[in-house]
Amino acid sequence: MCQEVDYLTGRFQPNGLDEYMNCERVGRGRTPRVEKELRKRIIEEVVNPYSDFKRQRRFVDWNDLPGIIIEQNNLPKYQIIIADETQHFPGRMTKK
Repeated sequence: MCQEVDYLTGRFQPNGLDEYMNCERVGRGRTPRVEKELRKRIIEEVVNPYSDFKRQRRFVDWNDLPGIIIEQNNLPKYQIIIADETQHFPGRMTKK
């Protein structure tokens, strides 16, 4: 379940949990299929309480950084950025 929480918090914006609930999680390799009911439990029992914990303590974690950067529209606009070792960035840092 830890891998699924990591996937969820790295791939989806906090206000995009509905998108996670409706995506297909078929699993592959050693990663099991994640049914919709389990996804709902993960959000209710893990993600939401953790989000509340962070909010109450004014705590920011790695997966919050893309949202903070996106909210700051005064940043320079780049057409292309070349970066090494980006596999550690949350998935939602990529623009669709």
